[in-house]
Amino acid sequence: MASTHLSKKRILIIGKTGVGKSSIIRYMGGVDNNEKKPTISNKQRGETFENTLYKNEEFIFADTIGFGETNLGGRPSNIMIKNLIVFLVNNNEGFNLVIYVIDNDRIDTYVKNTYQVIDSILGPNIPKILVRTGDTAAVGELIPQDGLDEWKRENCTFMNGCRVSYANIDQMIQENKPEIHIKVAQENIEESNRKLQELISLHSNTDAQRL
Repeated sequence: MASTHLSKKRILIIGKTGVGKSSIIRYMGGVDNNEKKPTISNKQRGETFENTLYKNEEFIFADTIGFGETNLGGRPSNIMIKNLIVFLVNNNEGFNLVIYVIDNDRIDTYVKNTYQVIDSILGPNIPKILVRTGDTAAVGELIPQDGLDEWKRENCTFMNGCRVSYANIDQMIQENKPEIHIKVAQENIEESNRKLQELISLHSNTDAQRL
């Protein structure tokens, strides 16, 4: 059983508050040690208040607290960074890949600064992929190379990237959305999962990299 656990790819998910980190894990079947899925919300502020590990049959996901995202709201980012470092050090098995999550195509100072902080903690040896959430028009498509090159010119380097959509299906059902809309949302989730699994398998380090 231990060897099965160690063979799973360990994936660190990074992104600012509310970009959909927990939604990715939830719809890829990730559960914590109590078999609970991460909470998702359609509110502007996300609901991930601690750094938490989730796992499915193939992967172990680290769902990280967003910058400035706390159960009290407004925790200074330097405290968040300190807590993230402690979390990474305590997870001494390391990580095979980083998924950096964004929710628009704009390259802004906030995102660049977040990347640089994370990169200074993790170092250059863990591959990173870019995931753009909420893109219902282009689900499953790769982010073009010229888009990745724009990030690289801003000192943010990604091995690859894709566009995904993870709608809150439970909320859609509660709000009695048309069945066809729910079906399309579910199909988008399935396609998003397929593409993410493909990129994770393609770009993950064979061995987990320790901090």
